[in-house]
Amino acid sequence: MENLKKGQVIEIKIDNIGVEGDGVGRIEDFVVFVKNALPSEKVKAQISSVHKNFAKAELVEIIESSHFRKDPECPHYKNCGACDFMHIQYYKTLEFKKQFLFNNLKKIANIDFPKENIEIIGAENKLYYRNKVLQHVGEDKNGNLISGFYQKGTHHIIEVPNCKIQNSKANEIFDYIIKKANQLNIEPYDRKSKKGYLKQIGYRYSPRTQKFMLIFVTNTDNKKPLKKLVQSIEFKFGNIASIYMSVAGKDKDTLSNKNILLSGKQYLDIYLGKAIYKLLPDTFFQINSEQAEVMFKKIMSYLPFERLDTIWDLYGGVGAISFFLASEFRKILMFERNKNSIKIAKVNKKINFATNVEIVQADLDNCSFSEYEKPDVVVMDPPRSGVSQNIIDMLNRVKPKKIIFVSCDTATLARDMNKLKENYSIKKLSITDMFPQTHHVETVGMLERKEVLWMKKN
Repeated sequence: MENLKKGQVIEIKIDNIGVEGDGVGRIEDFVVFVKNALPSEKVKAQISSVHKNFAKAELVEIIESSHFRKDPECPHYKNCGACDFMHIQYYKTLEFKKQFLFNNLKKIANIDFPKENIEIIGAENKLYYRNKVLQHVGEDKNGNLISGFYQKGTHHIIEVPNCKIQNSKANEIFDYIIKKANQLNIEPYDRKSKKGYLKQIGYRYSPRTQKFMLIFVTNTDNKKPLKKLVQSIEFKFGNIASIYMSVAGKDKDTLSNKNILLSGKQYLDIYLGKAIYKLLPDTFFQINSEQAEVMFKKIMSYLPFERLDTIWDLYGGVGAISFFLASEFRKILMFERNKNSIKIAKVNKKINFATNVEIVQADLDNCSFSEYEKPDVVVMDPPRSGVSQNIIDMLNRVKPKKIIFVSCDTATLARDMNKLKENYSIKKLSITDMFPQTHHVETVGMLERKEVLWMKKN
């Protein structure tokens, strides 16, 4: 829109909320996304960028406030990029997430699933729930080492001394690490010059054992700078199961698969239901243990009469879903591409005595699946990018009677369901709030083959 310029302050009425939590308003039918603004509010906002079909703006002043606005629990919320729903009453965040799913199914897949039939399972613990966090390490203006999260859309680190979504004990540990690292003159990594040493500090946490795995992401494999820090942490805290160094190098700003054990046990043990899982620093696993167990129980409830069936678990990872279901089902084939995940899945199979789970390493984008026993049920938890076309083609060809679809992105979920709707109908949808205080949505859908539904009716 030619009339809108960067830096311009506008007055705008907000009539909707976007899938990333920004308020949506219009100036002469031109869409403007306003950070932290809410539906029904009238606000002043400053334009931060103008694009062909929309503009983005920062909230300057609330003229008329929404009745479901609240004060965020975190004093760093305005600048930190980790949370984006903390200014909204919790019940309303659940309504928004349900609306995101409903809208994308209708818009992308032309599926008009009744909104009132979408079950939403709120979290009992809305704060301090994450079992894994990585904080970026940098320098403040005085040259002191700091840690925190990136400001949204930037690489500017916002210090968050008492993060409201990471484990409360981890806040204490991180605070100690930063103070001690400054005393020991440990050098932070500089992302502009690509020089320095320490890139991130992180943890994994096991709620049942109350033990931590601590992780230092570094630029090099030199262990010497961390030696005294590790000794100090072990002396100070009695709940550290292991301490790792993850060597990212210059080109990566997060965990790598080059993990060096500095102290303690090789794995951290996580328990969900009857299952136990051994995890390494870079192992993918659900970050909310309590809600993961709730979601896996929901999956099981969608399969009440399938205990003797053959189940395929696609994108199986280290076996999170497979081993949770293993004690209740006759046979499970777990498919995963990543060789490191396969290695840990085999360890998890052994400790869970899951002889009925067959682990298959396969490239899911190209595998023909023809050599494996035909599934009655397929469970799949793909990455955010969704299901590959090869999997879609296989499902439409093999036609299992049920598909359980787990997704962390409502748009790719809708896209993939659109490709399956000729042969399948959605029977149940549920959202488990895995990420309170954020816009992220975790969905479980149960699809049934249409001819099975026809036989039930007749």
